[in-house]
Amino acid sequence: MDIDFVITWVDNEDPQWQAAFHQWLPANTSNIDDSEPRYRDWHLLRYWFRGVEQFAPWVRRIHFVTNGQLPSWLNTQHPKLHLVKHSDIMPPESLPTFNSNAIEMCLDKIEGLSEDFVYFNDDVFLVGNVGQDYFFRNGQPCDVAVTWWRGQQGNDMMNHIVSNNVNVINSRFDKYATLFRHFGKWFWTGYGWHQLRGNIQSLLNPQFASFLDPHSALALQKHTIGEVRRFCPGIMEATTRQRFRSASDISPWLFRYWRLCKGEFTKAWQIPERHYYFHVEQQLDDLSTDLTDEKIKIVVLNDSSTYQDFVRLIADIKHRFEQLLPKPSLFECTEKHDKDL
Repeated sequence: MDIDFVITWVDNEDPQWQAAFHQWLPANTSNIDDSEPRYRDWHLLRYWFRGVEQFAPWVRRIHFVTNGQLPSWLNTQHPKLHLVKHSDIMPPESLPTFNSNAIEMCLDKIEGLSEDFVYFNDDVFLVGNVGQDYFFRNGQPCDVAVTWWRGQQGNDMMNHIVSNNVNVINSRFDKYATLFRHFGKWFWTGYGWHQLRGNIQSLLNPQFASFLDPHSALALQKHTIGEVRRFCPGIMEATTRQRFRSASDISPWLFRYWRLCKGEFTKAWQIPERHYYFHVEQQLDDLSTDLTDEKIKIVVLNDSSTYQDFVRLIADIKHRFEQLLPKPSLFECTEKHDKDL
């Protein structure tokens, strides 16, 4: 089985990138997300590559998607590495883009991408051994089918985007028909009582209100993205044209919701093996514990404008990752560069 990885990355410290960012930034930013944490590079990318090499050596190819930027230490001659520019997959009129959602609408256009692939943000790290069947089984992505009868809480931009995704789903799928057509996947006891209760309570609402979103690496299939594009071309194109993240966007989680409703997934309860650090500055001891726990396969580090000492935080996290993954990978050049160490 061929499975590729896709990862997007940006160097927000690049002067050329900064100049373009400010050139295209609209005067009125009330409807977009231009916050620093949305773009900030943590200088941990080498540990992403080390984790892939050590814990998922079976990956066929890694598609590294950027606007053309490259880390100085990256071995671009590695046979598994495919460098992808935004211009390779996105229409010219949408560039330059500073919107990850826009880029993600076009991932299926990556040349040579396998049908089955796993999409990573650069804050999602493999920290334990995973086989192909961690992401795909029986020719389908492994996933969790859990919904609730209440929608997202609050009015922040992320909730708007999730609501946009759900609205597309409700325009295409009948909720009750979907749940009962794939009853065994939605009401599986392996999810646990709390999740089952959520699905049962959701029956009070004739439409989908929200889904459980395990913030992690996202197993996807190219045909799903293509199918959403065929049925919702205007919606995907509108997001692709948005240079900055906005409340009108959809996100790649729509592709996941779509396949859940079609029943194109293998049920799997892997959430205990994935830890999301919402405020890592307060959870460094927990991170150290997880990095030495063989049961934990993936950690996700959320960025935040509330961090008190970002420079010190990154140094601390690097030290912890260095203990787990001290050996340079073959994705790194021999030469060392102080900026990235």
